[in-house]
Amino acid sequence: MSPHRPMKPARTIPFAWSIGVTVLLTGTAIANLPVARLATIRPAGAQRGTSTAVTIEGSDLDEVDRLLFSHPGISATPHKRAPALFEEGEQLVTNRFTVNIAKEIPPGLYEVRAVGHFGVSNPRIFAVGLSPEAEEKEPNSKPADAQEVSLDTTINGRIDSPGDQDLYHFQGKKGQSLTAQLLGQRIDSEIEARLVLLDPDGQALAKSRPVFSKDPLLHALLPADGDYVLRVEDIRYAGGARYPYRLELSTKPLVTSAFPLAGPAGRRSSFTLYGYNLPGGAPRSKRDDGDPNLQRLSVLVDVPPGAGNDRPRETSFPPVSDAFIDSFTYRLPARRGPSNPLRLGIATEAIVREHEPNDHPDSAHRIPIPCEVAGRFDHSADRDWFLFDGNRGEQFVIDVVAQRLGQPTDPLLVVEQVSPNRRQLTETDDAVPAGADFVTSTHSDDPTFRLSIPEDGTYRVLVYDQFGGLSTKARDGYRLLIRRAVPDFNLIAIPRQITSDRNRSALWSTFLRRGQTDRVEVLAFRRDGFSGPIVLTAEGLPQGVSASPITIAPGQSRGSLILRADDNAPAFAGPWRIVGKATIDKREVTHEASAGTLVESAVRDQHSGDTRLASRLMLGVGAAESYPFSVGLGTPILETSRAGKLEIPVRIKRRGDFKEAVVLTPVNLPPRAKAAAVTIAKDKSEGTIAVTVESAAPLGTFSSYLRAQATVPYRRTPGAAARAEERKKRAIAATANLGQEIAEVDKRQKGLAAEITKQLAATKQLEQREKEARAKLTTIKPEEKAAVDKEIATLTKQFAEARAALDRAKAEQARIDQQLKRQREQFATFEKAKKESEDAAKRAADVAKPRKIRVEIPSPSITLAIVEAPVRTQFPDVVGLEQGATIDVPLAVERLFGFADPVTLKATIGGSVKGLTAAPTTIEKGSSESLLKVAAIRETPTGRHAIPIELSLKFNNQTLKLARTLTVEITPAPAPQAPPANAK
Repeated sequence: MSPHRPMKPARTIPFAWSIGVTVLLTGTAIANLPVARLATIRPAGAQRGTSTAVTIEGSDLDEVDRLLFSHPGISATPHKRAPALFEEGEQLVTNRFTVNIAKEIPPGLYEVRAVGHFGVSNPRIFAVGLSPEAEEKEPNSKPADAQEVSLDTTINGRIDSPGDQDLYHFQGKKGQSLTAQLLGQRIDSEIEARLVLLDPDGQALAKSRPVFSKDPLLHALLPADGDYVLRVEDIRYAGGARYPYRLELSTKPLVTSAFPLAGPAGRRSSFTLYGYNLPGGAPRSKRDDGDPNLQRLSVLVDVPPGAGNDRPRETSFPPVSDAFIDSFTYRLPARRGPSNPLRLGIATEAIVREHEPNDHPDSAHRIPIPCEVAGRFDHSADRDWFLFDGNRGEQFVIDVVAQRLGQPTDPLLVVEQVSPNRRQLTETDDAVPAGADFVTSTHSDDPTFRLSIPEDGTYRVLVYDQFGGLSTKARDGYRLLIRRAVPDFNLIAIPRQITSDRNRSALWSTFLRRGQTDRVEVLAFRRDGFSGPIVLTAEGLPQGVSASPITIAPGQSRGSLILRADDNAPAFAGPWRIVGKATIDKREVTHEASAGTLVESAVRDQHSGDTRLASRLMLGVGAAESYPFSVGLGTPILETSRAGKLEIPVRIKRRGDFKEAVVLTPVNLPPRAKAAAVTIAKDKSEGTIAVTVESAAPLGTFSSYLRAQATVPYRRTPGAAARAEERKKRAIAATANLGQEIAEVDKRQKGLAAEITKQLAATKQLEQREKEARAKLTTIKPEEKAAVDKEIATLTKQFAEARAALDRAKAEQARIDQQLKRQREQFATFEKAKKESEDAAKRAADVAKPRKIRVEIPSPSITLAIVEAPVRTQFPDVVGLEQGATIDVPLAVERLFGFADPVTLKATIGGSVKGLTAAPTTIEKGSSESLLKVAAIRETPTGRHAIPIELSLKFNNQTLKLARTLTVEITPAPAPQAPPANAK
């Protein structure tokens, strides 16, 4: 028995965003050039038919100007501002957008990605709801600071730091049926939340329980009118930017579960819904043990056709472990709007409802097979027994589906043979499909068993919940599928960073610079014993991007598809797809790979990474940068045999200033094939990978690649640095020009001041002379008066003119003073803007400064076919031989892969065919054929006999033995002729 999901420690992985290097818990760098990665969008949803301002956070979100949503009815407009001084054109407001949601969009969960300089980011969930929305306002960690909210509202909040609590208060009325559900992990949050409802006296009235994944649900019947407080907290006392949530306070219908868990494909089927505030809902029955306030409601539901595993996903993004349960989303229609979504299964076998009592082997419920049993754990420690008849050789798969459809159970499966001999065939707990690792967990609590009926008889199945002794609720249903084995496969494609560090995996998206390669990891979920090869091809790639087909070899569960952008690839941001093909029972089976995404970075044994389905595969191609180097393969498709050796010629194409050494390490070689890493020195461009194949290597076609490691010079967003430098130059030039203008005006002002001083002196002199002239009038003779009057008139006129000139000069001086004041104020503004532009240019230049970064990229795909031996045998179809005769049978081989040594052929007849013998022979070195002497005695039975032939050879000092068969047809010897009559 295992927990439903591994508990995550409270410690979170920080993002470090300098030059695109992700630093994880220990501080060790996982190298690569920047790739856009989206951590959060806040708020994480909005009401349909509205426009909402959002902020995105993450790493390497440089110049993000678009948000892409998985539904065309959701769009986003970037926020822009008027250009600052010396900037040109409108400027983006970093990471701020207005999201517009059409009225017609169904409520549910959708995906959003950011598009910028470093490509298309990983997706995050964006919810579309029906209720009005509110945003959390801090501080609200104490009862006195509780934020006031209204019922039937969705609140977008975040646990900002470890130990943070968010409190909300609302007015409730006696008898109100209140539900509070929180969306956390369903919207890619790290929160593991708990809700506590406090009554008007501050006492705990109700506490939540995890119902939807790890997201909590709380229900309460309010006992009185008054002010209630709801507290939100993380159960691990963790918090941070990655802890957003959506809290729905509602009196509307909420469905928690249904029974049965599935309906027949393509038919209308009856379900019993369980939940709260169900329109027309009845109280729970006695069989529905658990919450006394739970209601039930019978409804008819149109179940869609099956085969939903390949259909596009838009509002359902289950974890990888739950990915291939064929299902659909149902919402209960209601007058005030549809309920929350509920995931229901699609059944392809006839549904049989479990009959109680069947708690004991003797009262087992007899069922026909194949079928699907709709069962339920009705009471604590309930055990359900089922009985069926089987015929020898029939192949069935017995699958219990519960936890994968959201049930809080951990079923155990026991299969017994009852007759003719009683024995236990299996006791099966959790299913762990091949291909799981610490990042892409495929673990499920649901057991699965492949049953090959050993003999005609009666068989019995036991299903019980290993958590059943703790508590059992009405929602603890299960599906018991007993179906015929149908070999098949499913695929999930997940962008994964290429790294030599096997203990870490960073959040990643697929982004190609010109000349770059990147990989997408494809997980193969093999079903019902299918173990054949699966060929993967890429479809819908944009111009300038290519990918060679790869093969997931027999028995393997994952492969890496390598994408490559050529040196002139245009910019692109959009979807593409991966298609897998296999031959199963002589028919071609094709499946499109579902898209997957890592939800958070992972560190082995410290922080597990959740992986869920995504709406589609997305690819970003950047035309602004070229990758410093690429790896070329002289022969990407290779063939050898067991014990063979081959060489893979490689060539490094260097771009720009890259001159350093490149280390090439083979990855995903076939089992029992070996190749050492090779270093291409800094002054070289070519090299060879030598591959050695062991004699016991598996046969088939395998896909691998080379991991190229190097330290490269890289300039981050040099275009931004160039733009910042241009702004700085404009600021410096404009400031200098203005300073020159101010200097010239100041000089003019000083000249004018000197002129005013001079004019003032002249004016005073004229005034004095006029006074002196007027004084003469008292002392001059009458005949002199006319001359003095004339002198006074002249001086008066000159004085008036000088005074007017002085006034004009002073007015000009005042005007220049104002001009200087304005210019000096403008100069101060220019100086400030210049300083800002210089600082911005310095920061941008520092960001764009060439740095040495350790990077890892994949080479193009390598296809390696391994055949049995370095020879092809050429034996006759049938050799005719008479009894008592001997024949030399020509046996030939076609030599391959340079093999020239001897081949020994030895028949291993033993005594299986009386009197039939074959002498050993050797095909000598350099030869291609020999004769095998086969002899029969007269008593050798007639008819066709298969002679086993063992071929033995040494190839590259490894011994290979091949088994072949020579068919010999023994015909009767001619009857002896009677002697002549005259014979003596």
